[in-house]
Amino acid sequence: MPVSGIVIRIDSEQRDQVIAGLAAMAEVELQEISDNNILVAVLDAADFERENVLVRAIGDLPGVVSVSLSYHNFEDMAEVRPSRQEGSDLSRPK
Repeated sequence: MPVSGIVIRIDSEQRDQVIAGLAAMAEVELQEISDNNILVAVLDAADFERENVLVRAIGDLPGVVSVSLSYHNFEDMAEVRPSRQEGSDLSRPK
């Protein structure tokens, strides 16, 4: 289960609407921040695909200016092998 910490820059005039939108997302835990333009949240998604969906949904909320990844932990996930493209084999020579 990937767990990520994100920083969300918002339009301070739409702060309440952004907070309400985030509160409606079950996998999002909003942290308390005093700055009117910045919110911090923790995402606890089932998998990488769901995490990407959440980040996009947060970015699409009215009043959200940007979403930045601050922390990412996925050590409890099964090994994920990167896809290999021709010419990108980084394995040791045989």
